[in-house]
Amino acid sequence: IFDKSAEVTTDNDRRRPFRTMATLRGGERFSTALWDGWPLLKPRSEVALRSFAEWKDFVAKRIKIEREYIAALRRLVDSSPSTPNESEGVVGTAYTLLLDTTRTMADEHAALQQRLSDEVARGVDEQAESYNSQRKKLLEQGSALQKRYEASLDAHTKAKLAYYKAHNDVEVCRLTLTDAKKRVAADAAAVDPVRIEKLERKLLELSQTKATQDQRYRAAIAETNAVQEQHYSPDAGICRVLDAFQALETMRVQKFKLHAQQFVRGHQTMLPALTKALVEHDHKSASLDAKADIQAYIQRSRSTETPPSEFVYEPYVEGYAEGKKQSKIAKMTWSTKRALVRDAEAGGGGGGGGGGGGG
Repeated sequence: IFDKSAEVTTDNDRRRPFRTMATLRGGERFSTALWDGWPLLKPRSEVALRSFAEWKDFVAKRIKIEREYIAALRRLVDSSPSTPNESEGVVGTAYTLLLDTTRTMADEHAALQQRLSDEVARGVDEQAESYNSQRKKLLEQGSALQKRYEASLDAHTKAKLAYYKAHNDVEVCRLTLTDAKKRVAADAAAVDPVRIEKLERKLLELSQTKATQDQRYRAAIAETNAVQEQHYSPDAGICRVLDAFQALETMRVQKFKLHAQQFVRGHQTMLPALTKALVEHDHKSASLDAKADIQAYIQRSRSTETPPSEFVYEPYVEGYAEGKKQSKIAKMTWSTKRALVRDAEAGGGGGGGGGGGGG
């Protein structure tokens, strides 16, 4: 940009910010390390917007999975009988433990789903909206500053080209006039004096134009330097926008860190209650004793009856079929006969039981 031969003398003593910035290495600020990197920021912000969309999509799908899993667990509990067919003993206890643990898992996952919705999903939505709003403002400000700066560069280039053209036109006209005068000196009739007069007038006009273009060129340099100095000022112009963009990016990454931690801690919060339920289930399951269960069942269902006596041969007696009593006895079922025997034994004692068997 700077034309040292045409630059105003006082400008040589001024320390322009962009010159100092160009010598910096390893800066930690966008305004110093990326002072010429404005074109990079828009693509970076677009990548950030896509990352927001990816986060939102992932969290939404994760919440949907949790919701479906919770519904499936609760359907399982609700569709299962509250007490099993074998409701007593270790089997019934183990079944109840399964229901309770499954119900606890459903409740804890419901709490997790609520935390993901309230903290992570809502936080990402709010951050994406805020980031995009601030991003648009910064891009508008930066684009306006960049257009102003580029317009000053274009004006400087046009002034410089016009200045060079004016100088070139004067030089060409002067050479043409000098050549014409040489030819007149050699042969007065070789060149029309009117042509020489026109060349002299043209040279005068071009010299005036050159002086005007020289002033315009110097003014364009001063204007461009002023715009450039303001554009790259550490506290104004594009540098201010760059630092604001860096602050916005820093906040975005910090928010992502927070959301990632909230996602993990949401699961960690669920673990204590779930672990407690599983440990309790494990302890109760370990205490289940099949042998003790069987013995308890035997004690509850122990029979109070004595085994029946053995069957003996009963010979047929003449007239047996004619008697009503004998007829009834003959028609009795085995269980009825056994009841009669029991009653007889209870009335007559142990001896009566033996006599009944003998009869």
